[in-house]
Amino acid sequence: MPAMETFYALLSSASESQNPYLQGLAKLTRVDLQQAGALRSSLGWQDWSATSPKPAAA
Repeated sequence: MPAMETFYALLSSASESQNPYLQGLAKLTRVDLQQAGALRSSLGWQDWSATSPKPAAA
């Protein structure tokens, strides 16, 4: 995904800038890929059932 690589490259350079907004954005968007993968694999359909809309009874 070249677009994401470009995005994170820009964030990396932003974190070194003096702009506090860009520094904060860079910190907030950094996600450890192992943690993201673990979270994704631990979520199942049952986790979404409470918040997903129920089909209308016919």
